[in-house]
Amino acid sequence: MIIDVPADRIERSRDYPNGGIVTKIPIESLSSCLKLCSNEPKCVRIVAVPSVKRCVLKGKSHEKGVNRVGFISVSVKPDSKPDSENKPDSKSNKQGKNMIIDVPADRIERSRDYPNGGIV
Repeated sequence: MIIDVPADRIERSRDYPNGGIVTKIPIESLSSCLKLCSNEPKCVRIVAVPSVKRCVLKGKSHEKGVNRVGFISVSVKPDSKPDSENKPDSKSNKQGKNMIIDVPADRIERSRDYPNGGIV
């Protein structure tokens, strides 16, 4: 599954149990899963498992979020801040906040740092 949604919208290693409306397998990208959700009136978020290309549309009756390795969650509505607050700020030090990750999920190492190996 291609992770092609802005990084600041993604909750990594997060599942929201129950409240499932429908499960779709296989799904090729996170954006296509999100599109399915936006076309379903009862859908408020998606929970995806990229390793098996699974997309679950969730209704508002889902439970509180829990940590679950390999899961990705995205709310249908990005945070409710005004548009001016969602635009990248050239003076900000928050690099990558609006970055789109378009690399297949199986090629990404999550929560991994390689200290002292930086290229300047």
